[in-house]
Amino acid sequence: FETSVEGFSTSFTTQIQESHSAGGVQSLTTGLGTFDAIPISTTTSTTSTTDFGSFTGSTSSVCWYARGVGILSCDSDSEGFSSHTELVSYSVP
Repeated sequence: FETSVEGFSTSFTTQIQESHSAGGVQSLTTGLGTFDAIPISTTTSTTSTTDFGSFTGSTSSVCWYARGVGILSCDSDSEGFSSHTELVSYSVP
């Protein structure tokens, strides 16, 4: 990938490696109730190389999925930052 800003340009390459694993069905309680859900764990590693050097990063997350609903919640950690996302409403057509 190459990018430029007036008077400045650089190129960089990013390699991404991901691994995923699924757990067994478990009971998960959220603000919407209790669901039978499957946790999917993801680990991501990135390495970016630019004209200025190489940079690495990693992220791990666990997202819970329920049949007929989708993603119930996700917890993610990346280099000292963490986040929590949770479904607050849904409807079945």
